[in-house]
Amino acid sequence: MVRETAPYQERCELARRMSGGLVVTLWWDEQSTDVAVTVTQGDRGAFQVVVDGSKALHAFYHPFAAAAAAAAGRRVRGAAA
Repeated sequence: MVRETAPYQERCELARRMSGGLVVTLWWDEQSTDVAVTVTQGDRGAFQVVVDGSKALHAFYHPFAAAAAAAAGRRVRGAAA
């Protein structure tokens, strides 16, 4: 599921990386147990993808592929099946 970036009340930042002007952050929401990846492009905006926890690292390193898969209604692929 692709969501607009929305504030979480109780979320924990698990990882962050910066590359080519993008900031990619991996989040875990304590209340809902959702795992999400946000991509921020400076003043160009941001998007968030909620993924299955077993696919979190794949989505963290490949957020655009995860967003495309989620938008198309496909499961996010990764190393874990």
